[in-house]
Amino acid sequence: DTPRLEPVVESPPNVLSPGWSSAAAPTSVADQQTGDPLPPGEPPTTLQVMNNRTAMMPLDRTPRPGDLTGQLRDEFAPLPGEDEIGIPVSLHVYDVSHEALIQRLNSVLAHRRSPLKFGGVFHAGVEVAGLEWCFGATASQTATGVMCVDPKADPAHHFRQTVSLKNTQLTEEEIDNIITRLKQEYLGRDYDLLRRNCCHFADDLCQRLGVGRIPGWVYRLARLGARIDNVVQPLRRPGSRESLRSSEDLGASNNSAPLLA
Repeated sequence: DTPRLEPVVESPPNVLSPGWSSAAAPTSVADQQTGDPLPPGEPPTTLQVMNNRTAMMPLDRTPRPGDLTGQLRDEFAPLPGEDEIGIPVSLHVYDVSHEALIQRLNSVLAHRRSPLKFGGVFHAGVEVAGLEWCFGATASQTATGVMCVDPKADPAHHFRQTVSLKNTQLTEEEIDNIITRLKQEYLGRDYDLLRRNCCHFADDLCQRLGVGRIPGWVYRLARLGARIDNVVQPLRRPGSRESLRSSEDLGASNNSAPLLA
């Protein structure tokens, strides 16, 4: 008789992801202390689940947060701080005008890579929400001196460097309201080279955005000039020389007078 051939039923292969070892896949859950298989239906403990997950771990990488505990990896990610949320704010510093002499002077007093900066002749603008805002003088007596330019591209000055500040937690609508108020407060006729210039405006804007003050070296030279001017200015007023002469004459007469016994 012709032998009857029985069909051979092959068991389905283990479906494992690339990088997984079939020898590492556990066939049953064992007791943590005795090593004996647990009875059917008995839930494994937390340590046993962790051991199971360790055994099923790919061989081509080290354990990561969540592989051993069953928690999602997002739960281990650090919460974003103030520096990671909000709208970025940057201070763009320029050499005033495009004169090579000014650029050389600023390079000596405040080199880009030097941690210690003494100051310089700088122009400054604040970039927030993709726009750079600055302040300057105008010929009109009623026009605002607040202007908007492309970031790092003020045509009147030579770009030097950017100082990254904290992120503002204000919304774009709140930022627009601040700019509107500054346009009303900073008129072009009020521009003063020593006391109310572009650096003072930038410092004011940054404080209103809640990111702190700009570095002191940016407008240190203007503050020093203002202090010197405060001392010299009274001597330029009419009558100051006459009052100075009268005080000197009075002191001379007192010195020549005989002393009383």
